[in-house]
Amino acid sequence: LRARHPLRALWHDLSAATTSLRRAWRVNATIVGCVALGIAATSAILTLFSAVIIRPVPFPDADRLVRVWSVEDNTLRQGRGQLSMADVRDIANRMTMIEPFVATVRSRIMFLGERGARRVEGEAVTPGYFELLDLRPELGRLFLPEEYELASEPVMLLAYGTWINEFGGDSAILGSTVRTADRNYTVVGVLPEEFIGTIEDDIPDIEFWIPVAHDRTPALHARRDVATAWTIGRLRPGVTVEQANQEVRSIGEWLARTYAEERGARGHRVEAFGENWRARLRTWNYVLLGAAGLLLVVAAANVAGLLLARSLTRRREYSLRSALGAGSARLVQHALTESLVLAAVGGIIGIIVAPWILFAFLNLAPEEVPTYVDITLDKWAMAISFGCIGATALFAGVLPAWVAARVSPGSALRSGGRGANVGRVERSGGRVVVVSEVALTTILLVTAGLLVRTYHALSITEVGFRTNDVVQMAIFIDTRDVDDVQSLPAFYDRLVETVATYPGVESVGLASPTVPPGYAPDERITFADLDDQYRDHGLLVQSHAIDTGFLETLDIKLVAGRNVATTDGPNDRLVVVISASLAELMGGVEQAIGQQIDDGRVSYQVVGVAADVLYYGAVRRRARDLDIYVPLHQSLPRTVSLAIATRGDAESFISPLRGRLNNLAPSSALDWVSSITAELDNHLGSSRFYMLLVGAFAVSALVLTAVGLFATLAYHVAQQRTQFGIRQALGANRKRVIRDVMRQGFFVVATGLLLGTLGGVIVARTLSATVQRLAGFDAITLVVAAAVVSFPALIAIYLPAARAARGSPMDVLRN
Repeated sequence: LRARHPLRALWHDLSAATTSLRRAWRVNATIVGCVALGIAATSAILTLFSAVIIRPVPFPDADRLVRVWSVEDNTLRQGRGQLSMADVRDIANRMTMIEPFVATVRSRIMFLGERGARRVEGEAVTPGYFELLDLRPELGRLFLPEEYELASEPVMLLAYGTWINEFGGDSAILGSTVRTADRNYTVVGVLPEEFIGTIEDDIPDIEFWIPVAHDRTPALHARRDVATAWTIGRLRPGVTVEQANQEVRSIGEWLARTYAEERGARGHRVEAFGENWRARLRTWNYVLLGAAGLLLVVAAANVAGLLLARSLTRRREYSLRSALGAGSARLVQHALTESLVLAAVGGIIGIIVAPWILFAFLNLAPEEVPTYVDITLDKWAMAISFGCIGATALFAGVLPAWVAARVSPGSALRSGGRGANVGRVERSGGRVVVVSEVALTTILLVTAGLLVRTYHALSITEVGFRTNDVVQMAIFIDTRDVDDVQSLPAFYDRLVETVATYPGVESVGLASPTVPPGYAPDERITFADLDDQYRDHGLLVQSHAIDTGFLETLDIKLVAGRNVATTDGPNDRLVVVISASLAELMGGVEQAIGQQIDDGRVSYQVVGVAADVLYYGAVRRRARDLDIYVPLHQSLPRTVSLAIATRGDAESFISPLRGRLNNLAPSSALDWVSSITAELDNHLGSSRFYMLLVGAFAVSALVLTAVGLFATLAYHVAQQRTQFGIRQALGANRKRVIRDVMRQGFFVVATGLLLGTLGGVIVARTLSATVQRLAGFDAITLVVAAAVVSFPALIAIYLPAARAARGSPMDVLRN
């Protein structure tokens, strides 16, 4: 009372608050934990959301950077296909609203070193690429203008990681020669560590950059049906994406008319740079943001409930202070100081923990966010989280003091500090808090349940081919191992024999270019009874070159006709096996046998029909499983993949089989080495990530709700201690007391469950309509969510009830 000076009063309140908080350390530690959890988890998610959805990409003039995509129909706004280099040149010459306009192409070369051949991925770029992105080399220089010409000496820029891992970070790398299977390159520079290219599908595997003139032949660059270029451009000042889109669309119409036979009727559209990967993540990030928001609200509500419950023991103190002359402002200041201390301690812990939570999130996350995106803790995200919980803590801490200050000190002291008016206010506040927590937790659990059911349904879907204990690896046959194309069939045979004779290998099949679920090239085909809507451009199918052992190794059933055979050689009639879905479009399984399929270059005769398979699993399921299988011996590719069925764990066979293939073809590189189970599991990565994250939020909210429910009921029990004592003194037994207390708790929980169920139904229907392949809402999800909420709630209700029943009536009345 003597601390009249503001600073002395503040110091006095801080000292008193510290002493008071130490006395009630259990409750205060729980409050601090709620604040820390809410700030840490929400800050991490808000940071992820900001980096992925809101922040511009970390390049100069990022808001003006765009990509130009190819689309099948010039009127469509959707679709993202690469462009041919010929189209890139024409668009660059005619475009006036985008300047500069550059391109980068996927490049694959063989590094030849002391340890043998290694296939590496890189980018072949056009002039102006590095200048557009304002890149400065870590070492050396960028390409000179004349080095982009075909007649110049081949030069190369290395990725920072390749420089460190492959060349030991030696600065003498500048001017040295990198030997490849095609030609030798002179290293002129090393790019910064944080830059790993702009072809998002290849990040973070990019290891080099070369001028595009040294990647493909001039004839290949001139072809308009070879679309492999990823474009980047900068809008001129004042130009919008829609304006540029109109200009690019008109250029696309001109190209479609001028080169109709070479490129078809494809059009073009403009899109903000980064939208191609952000579009895939946007819906899920909004789901995560909603889950984080619900957790933040639950944490804030829990803090409010705990502070309200804690205020019960302070009312007599506030009344005594008021009776001794402390005004309302002084009492509020005292309570405000305590709340500030609690919020500050919890905030500091949350700030310390938040980077670790964000790091854990990113380790679990699938590789869908490019590495050029800087995901570091966002100060604004932390400020928002701390502001929400801090405001809640202050409001919940100050309100009881303000209410207590308005109560008559005499009546409060005579009633033992439990005035009826205060009790009603605090009881109502505590119930509202708990009802809100139960409802929000139920919504979170319903959402998590939907994700769990979705992931389970996707993971158990039958894909139609063997996935267990199957190894896949690709070999890129170098001319030093097989010098001419005519020798490839004999090499295929040696390849199969080398692998098949290894102990534990059951069977071997060959495919080109990859074993599904890897990449398979698209082909456009026509046949006699093709629907008119596809006749102009052809029906899009996926093409696989296979040997006789492929279908058998993957247990793909032959529905009709025969398999490809070793007798189907390059000089024989061209044949093809098709999928059952494609056969249905040709009139049926039996009717398809013997029909002709034309891919625009050659014609094939259908000799067999194979069962439909989900090569990419249920996540990336195609609308129709349209596949064609051509004989490997008729296409004779130099990129061949092996499907190897094993007895036992497939991963354990990778190392010895790799050694055998290196001995067979020492100059040929191996790549795409994994098990089919691992590949399919990668496709489930996104579903698993969001399921785990939303589940973690739901569990956290459940714990907070249980704590809040326990604290609120404990508060109610303590408030009614005199009433329980009188009832027991008049003959009420303990079971009756427990039943009455639990009835109060059940009413609160049931109200929260009802509201949470309604909210869960709304959220489930919204998500099912917007998220592809999300499981629909059903009664099982609701029942499980309600049961999960109810179990800890029952424990939280029972403990205060049992405590109330254990009290001695005489002790209660004496006090």
